[in-house]
Amino acid sequence: MPDWVEVVKKGEELLGKVIGEGEVVLFKDACSCETEEDFNDGLLVLTNRNIIFIQRDSLEPRYEVGLHAPIENVNYVTYTGIFYQMIEIEVNVDGQARLFKFMDFLSHVEGEKKVSEITDEIQKIVESHKNE
Repeated sequence: MPDWVEVVKKGEELLGKVIGEGEVVLFKDACSCETEEDFNDGLLVLTNRNIIFIQRDSLEPRYEVGLHAPIENVNYVTYTGIFYQMIEIEVNVDGQARLFKFMDFLSHVEGEKKVSEITDEIQKIVESHKNE
């Protein structure tokens, strides 16, 4: 199990350097992310302009931006899984559709929210800010 306190702290430090002027954080939660290439723990953030994933490198104790794309580049957000629940988000990155599978949300692990509620929250943010 990751040290979520460190993930959040380090993720927020880097996030402060990534978000732009006038950008407002609308959603933020620590979680794990699986892509075709990798599996990392980190901080998923949606702002009024971008979707961002600050990830801890899986081999070294450093943090980096694993995803930073305009919110209008999100193709879809879906909830999947029965026993192991995750949120799949497909995003156009550099002209290519990439699938990001987010799971083990800290707010879910701590009993604050269901994964389906997190999915609904993310979908609403994407839909309401996609065409701004």
